[in-house]
Amino acid sequence: VTTQQRRRVQALLAQGDRLTLAGEYAAAIEAYNSVLAIDRTDPAARAGLARAEQAKAAEENILRRRR
Repeated sequence: VTTQQRRRVQALLAQGDRLTLAGEYAAAIEAYNSVLAIDRTDPAARAGLARAEQAKAAEENILRRRR
């Protein structure tokens, strides 16, 4: 991973974290997947992706129950 790619990874990780905190799970998932396209082994991206996917699934489950 080049220095430029590492900077991009850091920016995408920060974006993914902000989006997850804002409840924008689909966009967060896209950001984490963009990191993994650059570095498929990035542990922060894998962890963030898991958190965002879990939160999205929980939110969808709650919304289904309300119907």
